[in-house]
Parts: sequence; C-alpha cells; structure tokens
Amino acid sequence: MTPLSKHASKVENHREIPNWDQWRHCLAANESAVIENFKIPAKRNPLFWNLPRGEIDIGIAFLKAIEKPGFEFLSADFRDRDFALAYSAHRLIATQSDQQQWESLVDFLIDQIEICDNPCSLANQIRSIELPLAIAANLPTLENSDDLASRAVERFEYSMQTHVSAAGLLDSDVIEQSAAVAACWTRSRMLMDALGIDFSSVESNEDFDSFLNQLISLTRRNRTFLFSDQRIKLSKSFLETAQSFCRDTTAVNKLQLTIDPAAQSRALITGFDEIGVCCETANVAVLRDYWMRKSNVLAVRFGQQACDLQLSNGSLLFSGPVKTELRFDDEICEQSSHWSVVCWHQDDDVEFLELEADFGPLTLQRFFLLARDDQFCLIGDTVKTVDAGTISHKIELPISSQIVPMQETQNTEFYLKEQEKIKSLVMPLRMEEWMTKSNRENWRVQQSHLRLRICEHGGALHNSVFIDLSPKRSQKPRTWRQLSVAENLATCPSTEVVAFRIRVGKQQWIVYRSMKEPANRTFMGQNHCCELYVGRFNGEGDVAELLTVE
Repeated sequence: MTPLSKHASKVENHREIPNWDQWRHCLAANESAVIENFKIPAKRNPLFWNLPRGEIDIGIAFLKAIEKPGFEFLSADFRDRDFALAYSAHRLIATQSDQQQWESLVDFLIDQIEICDNPCSLANQIRSIELPLAIAANLPTLENSDDLASRAVERFEYSMQTHVSAAGLLDSDVIEQSAAVAACWTRSRMLMDALGIDFSSVESNEDFDSFLNQLISLTRRNRTFLFSDQRIKLSKSFLETAQSFCRDTTAVNKLQLTIDPAAQSRALITGFDEIGVCCETANVAVLRDYWMRKSNVLAVRFGQQACDLQLSNGSLLFSGPVKTELRFDDEICEQSSHWSVVCWHQDDDVEFLELEADFGPLTLQRFFLLARDDQFCLIGDTVKTVDAGTISHKIELPISSQIVPMQETQNTEFYLKEQEKIKSLVMPLRMEEWMTKSNRENWRVQQSHLRLRICEHGGALHNSVFIDLSPKRSQKPRTWRQLSVAENLATCPSTEVVAFRIRVGKQQWIVYRSMKEPANRTFMGQNHCCELYVGRFNGEGDVAELLTVE
C-alpha cells in the first residue's frame, strides 16, 4: 500500500464556511459515541490499552499538551512514536484552534499512512489500519474518506490472514507486541462499527478469535504479558470490548475467566481441549497447567538460534535468553542450525516440548516438561555426537530481576526468593546433593544466571534441573540421587543413560533419560524400554507414569 497524498483542502465544503470557529464546532459535533470513548479518563481510555506504565504516562502528558494553544504536533518528542499518530487522529483534529495548523496536521497524518519495514509490527498496524480508520471516522467529509476506510479494512483482513499463524500467534520476533497489536485491532473494530462497516469476512473473524484465544495463553495470573521486558497488563475494558467482537465460544469463555476470576469453575477451566500451544511457524511454545489465573506458565521462544524462556508460578522466576556453551575435545562448537521441534505433547498430567539444534559435530536436544498437578518443571539438555570424545556442556538459566537466589551452605540446591519469601526450589540433578569444591565451581550464580556445567568423555551426556513450583513444598526437606541403571546385568555408564530419584516433602518422582537406542533396562526394580520416562511414586510404593517418550 503506497502513501496516500490527500490534503486537508479537499475536505468537502469546509472552505464555504467563512468562520473558522464554526468549522471547529462542526468538527466537534461530528463525533459518534464510539469516538467519544477515546476521550474518557486514561485508565479506561482505549488509546492506553495494554501499554507499559511508562508509555501511558507519556500518552497522558501528550493528551494534556495537545489541548494547549500553540502545541507543535511535529515536535521531536512525539513524531517518532507511532502511537502518537493514533492519538493525534482522535484528539488533535477536533481540538486545533488554528486553521493553518489544522490543515497541516491533516496533511501530516494522511502522509503517515504507509507500510513499515516489518509488516507484522505494531507500528505498521497503527499506520496502515487504525490511523486511516480514525481519520475517516473523525473526518467523514474528507474527499475519498470511504477509500481510506475500505483500504484499511483490506489491510486488516490481510494482516489477519498473513501475520496470525494457524495456532493464533504472531511471529516470535514481534510476539512481545501481541498485547498492543490486539489493542490496536480491537480499537480498529470499534472504528469500523462507528463507520457502519460490516466486518463480515468469516475467515478473518476466525483469525481474530484465534488470536484473542492465544493472547490469553500468553498472560500470567496477574494479567501481565509473557515475553515483554516491561510490565504490561491487559486492561479489563480491553478484555470486555474484545470479548464483544468474539464469535468463538471458547475464546469468549477464556476472556471471561481472565476478566472475572470469581466466575472460574474447574468444570469450565478443564473443559478446554488444549491449554498450552506450540507453533513451529511462530517459533513459540507456551506450557501451562490450567486455565486458572493462578496456573503455572512456561513460555519458550526459539526463533532461529535464540532460545528464550519465561517461567512463572505467580512470581516470575526465570526470564530471558538461555545461554549455552558446548565444547568437544576443548574446542568451542558454535550453533550451526536453527531450533526445530522434535516433540510436542499434552495430556492430563504434563505438557512437554523437545527442541533440537546442531552445534557443529554435536547435536543438542533440549526438553521442557511442566507437570500439572505435581507442580514442577524439568529442563533437560542431552548432547550427542557420532565420535567419542570429551564433551563439555554449560547452560545458564536467566533469573528474573525480581528474584534473589539463595544457596544452602552445605547443599547444592538454590532457593528462589521474592521479597524475602521462598517462591521456588532448584535442584541440579547431575550434581551431588552435598556441596563440594567442584560443585561450587560448576553450579553457581553468575551475572543473574544460574550456571550449570558438566563434562563427560564418551558419545553423549545429559544435564538437567528440577524446579519445584510449589512455594510451600519448596521449604520442606528434600533429597535426590542418581540411580544405577543396568542392561544385560551390566551397569550402564552415564554417557549412555541416566536416572534420578527426587523427593520433596512427602512426594517422590523418578526421571529416566536414554542417550542410546532404547533397550530393555532396569532401575529400582523396573524395566523400561524408552527414551524418556517420568513417573510419580504413589502411596503404595508403586510408580505412576507421567510421561513416556518412546
């Protein structure tokens, strides 16, 4: 879509009005009930939906400034902020006191209607969709106003069908803008209603519903948004307005659960077929235990060579890029492929994701497991190579800025604390439980990351951590140990297979990971022939399966 070169002088009949004040009065009287919604207080004003607190403060200052005589709308403070364009279209057009400045403003705003470098970005959605709709709604007498609106609707439908994946997610490089894009699109739907436009495209409506559906999966229990470095909270007025445009019952129910926690019932929450989501085209996966606002959420973004995670249990525990360093025979191995999804699994017990990437002669397989009722998370790396040698693996998990890690003096586990309260417990399964000099060097906090390093000589290694997501249980006695695994009456080396027994409080689990081809192997009196097994001890001493990967 090329920039539109309309001009304020083409407003029909406005030059026949000899008195500029009369024209300003006509502008003010031209506003519909929907346009009036953009003048309500900031907390509920659609212009401030889903913005970080700092941006809201800037917007409030902007709206106050434009009411004053002589305001320079082309000032450097605002011209580079795309949201200021939408503000200008809604507020400046009807508030300018000077005719020449008003005409310059209309020319300026119309010239901004264009597609930016990243067509999926928030800036482009504002410039190519919301801005022309806002101009058309505020200036219905503008020549070709209908053309402005119709082209904006076409662009809206194109964005729905092109930038929203089949799973309802934006691309990973702009997914942190999803909340603001959702606000832009919802305001655009409001403007279409004000203009009497029937948005009847069935496919686009389904895409819009799917996008809102997954938007809720990207929110934490306090309605803040995943993947954002800033605190963004989905506003209640936005959720209510977005819900009014939804046609999909599931999306409506999920929005309602987010709007009104008192309306949550376990029957409704567990009635959704799928809770988490994995989309390889968007390079994003979200694992969560339930649709309740208090649910635990693990989000993974794996675009190209990056692997970012956010893990929250009410408190944001980890947030940021996972750093990985692999060496083979003391030579650093750089990542040589993008991440790909090896396995995605959901059932009543767990949500599970496994990724894979090549690092020169090494292959790294990384899994994330979120246990629903058991309330724990496992993160495990398996490194394989064709030729035997010395493999060194180092992983650094990004600690959230609001979390303070605290290590036991004699044990290797870490507490994660927020405001002096224990929120989680992290146990390095490949480390011995008791602190040694070697453990202290290979398992520690370094530059806001939990760093874990191990070395093995052979054709593979496995390294993993157990994260307890129950704050209350995290304070109870715990222990873990690596188990012996046998095959054909011979003990298997840790370069071929590992198994662990974990106990926190009264609950116990076992984890088994094979780096070789699956074979009949034995540990703790059980036989397993699989690649990965996670189980829970029940009250009778038996083990109930949580996950088996063949």
